[in-house]
Amino acid sequence: MATIFEDDFNSYTDGDLNGQGGWSGDTAYDVQGTIVKEGAKAVECGSVVNVGIYKDGTPRNDGRITAYLRRNTNSSGRSYLTIKEGTTICANVRFMDDGNLQVHRNGAWETYLAYSADIWYCIEIEWRSSDHKVRYRVNGGAWTDWGTATNEWVTGLDRVRFDVWDQSAGDVGYWDYVAEYPMPPVVGRSFGYIFSKIYEHTKDLASRIFRIPALVNPNNLAPG
Repeated sequence: MATIFEDDFNSYTDGDLNGQGGWSGDTAYDVQGTIVKEGAKAVECGSVVNVGIYKDGTPRNDGRITAYLRRNTNSSGRSYLTIKEGTTICANVRFMDDGNLQVHRNGAWETYLAYSADIWYCIEIEWRSSDHKVRYRVNGGAWTDWGTATNEWVTGLDRVRFDVWDQSAGDVGYWDYVAEYPMPPVVGRSFGYIFSKIYEHTKDLASRIFRIPALVNPNNLAPG
């Protein structure tokens, strides 16, 4: 499989997402570096007006996509992740104001799980052209069965869109790390970080004690 595009927002300037990296839509969507899932930046929208923003990429007749979403409340307002062919909705996920995270297939919304405020959720969507069906999973859980897409596509899904609906003052939706697959496990990156810090803080001490820098840093060893 392949995905439409990948975007982690980390290279963008804080402020309006509109006009950066191919994103187009309402200026209420901002890049910020305070609440993020990955790296230095993520997207937020606190608009009390129903607004959206989208980015186009490579059309995929068969494909998959991952994105991370979060809300600061689960009792007010809604956030959406929508996958389209142009303006035609083909797959859709929403965070509802009743605390339920729902996916759309077989002509109806269905609840996947109850979500909590201030928690990032990993959304995965796959689609196939053989019968124009989609499936979903959240946080690495069980996939839904393949179900009929919201609408059929012709050449391929090529647009990712974020939306907020019916928010009250103070409600905020967040999006981060749009990619083919989920982020690597944090534990692996943490081990590498810890190991690098151990080396950093012990190399000088070991060098002074033993006076043999080559034993501390393998890069100093000469062949033969």
